[in-house]
Amino acid sequence: MFDYVEFGNRMFIARMRKNMKQHEVAKALSLAQSSYSEIESGKREINLTQLFTLADALDVSVNYLLGLNNTSSQFSESDLLKIEEYKMFLLSQKHK
Repeated sequence: MFDYVEFGNRMFIARMRKNMKQHEVAKALSLAQSSYSEIESGKREINLTQLFTLADALDVSVNYLLGLNNTSSQFSESDLLKIEEYKMFLLSQKHK
C-alpha cells in the first residue's frame, strides 16, 4: 500500500531544498494552498498530472517523490526531515 505520509515528507524535503512556500508550489499545481497542505501532510491524494508538475516545480524526479529511489540511503526519510528542519532553523538564526 502506498504511504501518503512518506510521500508528503518527500514533498516537504524537496520544497525546503528549493526554499519555496506552500502557496508557491500550490500555484504551480493550480491548487489552493490548503489543498496542497493536505497533500503534503498525507491527507489527500495527488493525480498523475499533478505528480509530474510537482516533480518539475520542485526539481526532483517522480521516482524520488514516489520513494522508488533514495539519494541518501544512509538516512531514513524521518532523519532527512529532521535534518532539513534543523538546517532551516540554523539559516533563520543566521539572518537575525
